[in-house]
Amino acid sequence: MKRKYIIPASALVALLLSNAVSAEELIRICSPYVTTTLDPIRSASAGNIEAFGQLYARLLRRDPSGQRQPELAEK
Repeated sequence: MKRKYIIPASALVALLLSNAVSAEELIRICSPYVTTTLDPIRSASAGNIEAFGQLYARLLRRDPSGQRQPELAEK
């Protein structure tokens, strides 16, 4: 009788493991805003801008005095 449940249980385990995501493939960003796209060309909504800031590097940044400084830009 136990043998009947071995195959479905092992199939369930295989199914769960096949959908497993490693830490290298998963990004979690907590925000009160909904992120609708990760393409910066397609959207400018608050949730998307917040996600963009955490995922993409910028050409310029502001220093503590408010002056623009190169980040990815060389000059």
